[in-house]
Amino acid sequence: VVPLCVLLIWSQVRTVGGWNVAISTGEWRSAVISAVAGVVGMIPEGLVLLTSLNFALAAIRLARKNTLVQELESVETLARVDCLNLDKTGTVTDGTIRLDSLELLGVCGPDDMRGTVNEHDVRQALFDLSNEGQPNGTGQAILSGLREQGFADGTVEARVPFSSARKWSSIYDGNAVWTMGAPEVILSQINGDHADILKQVNDLANDGNRVLLVARIYGAAPDDYETDPKLNPASCPVALVCCSEHIRADAEETLAWFREQGVRCRIISGDNPVTVGAIARKVHLTGEHEPRFMDARELPADITELAQVLENVDVLGRVLPDQKKAIVEALHAGEHVVAMTGDGVNDAPSLKQADVGIAMGSGTEVSRQTSDLILADDNFATIINAVEEGRNIYLNIQKAVLYLLSCNLGEITTLFLAIV
Repeated sequence: VVPLCVLLIWSQVRTVGGWNVAISTGEWRSAVISAVAGVVGMIPEGLVLLTSLNFALAAIRLARKNTLVQELESVETLARVDCLNLDKTGTVTDGTIRLDSLELLGVCGPDDMRGTVNEHDVRQALFDLSNEGQPNGTGQAILSGLREQGFADGTVEARVPFSSARKWSSIYDGNAVWTMGAPEVILSQINGDHADILKQVNDLANDGNRVLLVARIYGAAPDDYETDPKLNPASCPVALVCCSEHIRADAEETLAWFREQGVRCRIISGDNPVTVGAIARKVHLTGEHEPRFMDARELPADITELAQVLENVDVLGRVLPDQKKAIVEALHAGEHVVAMTGDGVNDAPSLKQADVGIAMGSGTEVSRQTSDLILADDNFATIINAVEEGRNIYLNIQKAVLYLLSCNLGEITTLFLAIV
């Protein structure tokens, strides 16, 4: 169009006697106006309207299938996605968590003033540790399971709430400080050789269990216990808590569909990588191949190095909130089009960073506001509808462009021949 516009102006100037005459008489203005008038007819103005209508109709159709579109163009972008990062809980699993068992670890070492472990005390501490203002899914499952066993609120004089960065929570009940959280994180910060406990944790995690560790140390809590929380290295591991999650019935079928479409799915979770890897194995995340899992604490900080590592990783566990955003940036560095699912406050930065952010309807307000699509029914399989709709939009726009260009081809040819 631009070369034709230039040629039109040149031809119009030539008809009035050349540039010198056109500039001196002011006829160059009429030449420019005539050229622009000729070019306007060649521009497919209807393409903008057709594109907008396509997006709007797709949003209406998806709304009927429990998918709310917040950014119209995200539906078309989703059709070009080749990397899909999934959160395990609420996506591959349906978010239903159940307290299965509590396994005592025996007698504490010499740093604990009372060596014996009373199961009732441990269960009461576990109830109080989980009974935060807004407990997460695991905490709610523990509270529900222990309430059925007759446990209720105990004495809590001070509390350190659970943190995704620390991976543990803690309470002081007036006699001892109790800590609950990720076994490998807690055991790495307390004294002693705990290889046998880690082996027990991995054995349980290999069955797909979500495993937590409870540790305690008798004595008063430090003065800065709540303001500057630190794990006391003299703490003693006293019990392992096993919770199980229910895998969605359609998870395997949905993952197989994405695999056939050339979309690589990765599971990114804050849980133990062995546990997440076991669930990925059950749903055949990588088809017939064994899924490759990794602890996110071993990921490099450099984006270029991270992009190389991610090419050989299917499952990431113990992922921190800031790492999720870095993972999206690394995939972008590898020239991938990335979609991200999430439902928590900590997922918001990565949802915003991704080409398409997908939030769950039951997720936090922050995650819903920063996402491009919302799955109102919390069903991972609903994404398939959005992908198919996006591909329909792409094909419709392609057909519209071909139609409009064919209509304008005659005009362009006539103008070109007239100029020549």
